[in-house]
Amino acid sequence: MYVQHARNSQRSVKIGENHCVLVPAYGSPFVHDLDKGRRYATLEDFENFFQANLQHTLNAPFRWHLV
Repeated sequence: MYVQHARNSQRSVKIGENHCVLVPAYGSPFVHDLDKGRRYATLEDFENFFQANLQHTLNAPFRWHLV
């Protein structure tokens, strides 16, 4: 068994034996864009999706709505 230790010890995760952890491993096997159409995804595509998701999450209008 392996323990992936977190900064908060209550959130450490056990892996192995009867402990299973499910996580996204990479991303979509294919991507589609207007320039190249459907193609196999690259690490750069994954990084772009990650950046877009991060920007969307941090700049979500409802989070910063001031009244």
